[in-house]
Amino acid sequence: MPDKDNYQSWLKETKNDKKSVEAVLNHVHIIDLFQVGQLQPTKMQIEYIGRKLKEMWLAKAKAVFPERSISVEFYEGNESDLVEYQVTLFQNEHKS
Repeated sequence: MPDKDNYQSWLKETKNDKKSVEAVLNHVHIIDLFQVGQLQPTKMQIEYIGRKLKEMWLAKAKAVFPERSISVEFYEGNESDLVEYQVTLFQNEHKS
């Protein structure tokens, strides 16, 4: 979690777009779940894990926050750069 000053700076940079800031704070690159130096995952493995994480995060968010509209997205990259594959979670609407 960023400190308060960083958070406020991000809000200012995004013109108070809390959804965008939350999406950045709540993301994970799938490749980061693997140990450096071990066998590298394939594109198919990264896609499978990303889709499953999306399903799990959404189910958990709905169970914990049933009153909120929450989205979970899985961004697929390309085979040449598996770092691009990531999952993120954010609220669709923020109360002021």
